[in-house]
Amino acid sequence: MKSHGNDYLDSIAGGRPDDQEVANEAGGVAGKIEYRCDLLDPIAILNIAHIMYEGDSKGRAPDGWRKLPASTHINHALTHLMLHMAGSKTEDHIGRVLTRVMMAVAIERQNKSKRKDGPNVICLCGSTKFKKEYLEAGQVLSLAGNIILTVEFFAHADGHNLTIEQKELLDKLHLAKIDMADEIFVINPGGYYGDSTRNEIEYARMKGKKIYFMHNPFDPIHDNESVRSLHQ
Repeated sequence: MKSHGNDYLDSIAGGRPDDQEVANEAGGVAGKIEYRCDLLDPIAILNIAHIMYEGDSKGRAPDGWRKLPASTHINHALTHLMLHMAGSKTEDHIGRVLTRVMMAVAIERQNKSKRKDGPNVICLCGSTKFKKEYLEAGQVLSLAGNIILTVEFFAHADGHNLTIEQKELLDKLHLAKIDMADEIFVINPGGYYGDSTRNEIEYARMKGKKIYFMHNPFDPIHDNESVRSLHQ
C-alpha cells in the first residue's frame, strides 16, 4: 500500500528512539506524544469509515479522492454544511462534512510533506513550436528563484522527426514533470494552445496544481487560475 505524508509520520513525537520520555505514577515509562486519540469519538470515526465504504461500493477508486485538490473537498464540505443548516434530510450531511474535511486535511498534509522548504517548481507547458517563448519563460522564471521543468525536444520548431513511440514517451514524461511541480506555466502566445496542451492543463487541474497562462487563453479559465506576465 502506498503511504502518504511519511515526513509527517516521522515528525510525530513518540515515534522515534530519541523522543522525550515521561513516567506515570506506577513508574511506567513511555515516549511523550502530543495526541489524545483516546478522546476521539469512535462513532464519528466509524461514520467517516462508513461513508468511505459507500464510495467504494459505488465503484470509485479507493484513492481517487487524493487526486482532487483540497479546495474541492472544502467546497463539498461547505455545501453539505449549508444543506444541513437548511434542514435537508436527504443525506448524512454532517457525516459528509467530517469526511470531506478529513480529505482536505490529508491532501494539505500530503502536499506539504512533498517538500517542506526550497524553491517553487514550475513546469512549462505549451506547443513546441514556441521555442523562443519557452526559452524566455525559463530564463525569466529561473531568475525569479524558481526551478523550471521544461521540454527537451522542440519538435515543431526544430523539425525533429520523432517516432510515435518517442512522442508517447515524452508525453508521459511531461505528465510526470507536472506531478513534480507546484504549478504549471502555459506558453500560449496570443491565447493559443492545442489539444495536447489542453490535456496537460486538465491533468494539472485534476492534480490540484496552480495554473498560470502567459496570455489570456481562448478557453475559460477556472478559479485560482490567472495570467502571469513575464515582464511585470
